[in-house]
Order: sequence, then structure tokens, then C-alpha cells
Amino acid sequence: LDSGKPDPNQYPGAYAYLLLSLCYKFDYLLKPEGFMMETLERIHRQYFSNQEEHSLRKIQILRKEFQQLLDRPQESLVSEMYRVKSTFGITAPVNHERVVHIIDGELGNMDWYVENKHWAIALAIPSYIAGYCLFNFAVPKPDREFFHLFFHIVENEFFKQLGFPQHFYDPQTGTLDERAIRAAVRQIGESNRKEFPKLEPKVHILSFDSIYAFSKSFMLMIKDLDMTAAK
Repeated sequence: LDSGKPDPNQYPGAYAYLLLSLCYKFDYLLKPEGFMMETLERIHRQYFSNQEEHSLRKIQILRKEFQQLLDRPQESLVSEMYRVKSTFGITAPVNHERVVHIIDGELGNMDWYVENKHWAIALAIPSYIAGYCLFNFAVPKPDREFFHLFFHIVENEFFKQLGFPQHFYDPQTGTLDERAIRAAVRQIGESNRKEFPKLEPKVHILSFDSIYAFSKSFMLMIKDLDMTAAK
């Protein structure tokens, strides 16, 4: 932030994507309790609650919140992460059209950052979309499963360290496992077709040229899902 490109003074929205996507990924992937959970919820609340406050000021506030997490002893953070059989959902249920609206409103912002080679920010935008939806809403089951698959792909190293056997993406080489990803997408479609008979993910629109092209195409695939429920 102090010397980043693009200039945070000119493009505070870029850093909002970075910090908020990080916030939502921490919440979804780590499922923390205690201090960390409260901090992540406060980060979200502080950014969206005051519409009058300048975006750069909000970014500075978010940065201070993350710094508090960095300053805590590692053992304190680890103690707030533990497995449970279930959690109590407090998010409001929404339909697929709400997800479509969010994708429509945010995904187009990715193009400028790709064209100008601001790769981290470009990738933060689809991660923000997935994280925002999972943090704020109880989305339909297929949407939730596709967003989870998206995180498994782009955060493959995290899942690998947890012992998940399926590896979808190698960040060192930039290689995506096209066959495995297509199979995983089709499996989600098939497992939900009884409840959503017209659910046919358009795997043909997925691009495997780069993680950036893939991430955008994956969000477009989710957007185009026909989520008409069975009668």
C-alpha cells in the first residue's frame, strides 16, 4: 500500500478488492472463532457501513485491522481455528438472480487490471465475488458448491496442505488441470440436477489459458446457470 502500483491514492477501489477478498477468504477457508472472526466481521462492516467516507480512508482502516491480526501471537490465531461438525447459519437466503447481479456488477472491473498487468488485483475481483456471496448470503446449493470449487482451484496450495488429494492448479507453472476441473464442474451439475433439472454448466466457455482468464470464465459460467427449481 505504501508504494504499490497502481497508486492507492488514485485507485483505492483496487486495494478494496485485495483486502476484502482476503477478509472473505480468511472467513470461508479458515472458519475462525473469537478475535479473528470478530475482526473479519468488523472489516466488512466498516467498509460498507459508512457510504460517505472516502474510499482511501476506508482502506487505511482495513489495513490497521489486518495489522492487528498480524501482530497477534501465532498460537493465539491457531487456537481460534478448530473443526466443528456444523455451524449456525446467520446469512439470509437469496436466489440465483442475486448472485448474477453481483457478478454483473463486479466482474467487468477485472479487465482493466488484466490489460495493465496488475495481476494480484485482477485475481482478487473474482475471489471477492465468491467470498462476498458466501460471507453475506445463503446462496443456492449449486452456487455454493461452484464457489467452493473456485476457491479449491485458485487456492490449490492451501487445500493441498490440508491433505486434499485433488490438485487443480499449479501456481508455479500456471498450469490448470483442464480434465479434472471439467469433471468436477460436471459432477456438481449432476449431483444437483434432481432439484434443478435445467442445471447444465457450460463447461465449453471455460478458458484455461491462464488463471486470470479461467477465473473470469468460471464466474461467467456461474452467471449463466439455469437454476429453475423442480416443481
